[in-house]
Amino acid sequence: TDSIRNGAAMRVTPLGILKDEKAVISAGLINASVTHDTPSGRASSVCMALASHYFLYGLGQTKDLFKYCIALTGGVDSESTRYWETVSGMKVLDPVLLFGETDKDIGVPCNGMRTAGAVMYLISTFPDTVAVLKESVFLGGDTDSVAALATGIKAIECGLDSLPKFLIKELVENVLPQPMRE
Repeated sequence: TDSIRNGAAMRVTPLGILKDEKAVISAGLINASVTHDTPSGRASSVCMALASHYFLYGLGQTKDLFKYCIALTGGVDSESTRYWETVSGMKVLDPVLLFGETDKDIGVPCNGMRTAGAVMYLISTFPDTVAVLKESVFLGGDTDSVAALATGIKAIECGLDSLPKFLIKELVENVLPQPMRE
């Protein structure tokens, strides 16, 4: 479809496990073609797959995440890559730049390009998984999408032990099946 929303970016993180960057890009494009077959939908899908790939394979330092993703998504959508280049230079939060004029007082819109920009901003700016989760919520807007992507990718970088303990505790106690008792 012709959606610019962030659904393709939301479900693509596991594709980062593919060993070859070209395979990650191809899979990201296929992923987007199903529901978000627009330039920014494709670019955001590829970008988030590449972000997880970057940390899964230890391809560089956190500070170079934007550069890596921009270099490999440039041919997918020039508007998205120009936006990410601008966001990469943001030293302090600029709501107009990050969210757009329309959403500056609301937060991250449900837009693939802007979601990917917010995720990379958070990962690149905040040093640990707990801070990334907290700041994801503070950004406002589509916080569940941003928090899921940013926290998940930051946990790839920092390790699963970096996840907030309450998330693991709640998962174990309330979601996972309890062992059968004899």
